[in-house]
Amino acid sequence: MPPAEDGIRVGVVASRKVGNAVRRNRAKRLLREAARQIVPRLTDRNMWIVLVARGSIVELNARDVEADIERALRTQGLVDTRDIE
Repeated sequence: MPPAEDGIRVGVVASRKVGNAVRRNRAKRLLREAARQIVPRLTDRNMWIVLVARGSIVELNARDVEADIERALRTQGLVDTRDIE
């Protein structure tokens, strides 16, 4: 994903522990799409986010992955709590 103009950068990693190449690529696609949906709601406009895939991600759908990442970022106070549509 290309960096946003405001300085938010997202890195995605999936090791061989996640599974074969097909599973790793699916995991990375899920993480990138979740990041694409969450980045506009971030409160800090200048940061790096590194997402590391775990083996259980291949059993989840895109909405579940997005919800998990958003929950983790919200606990750190990095996601705006207002709904932006």
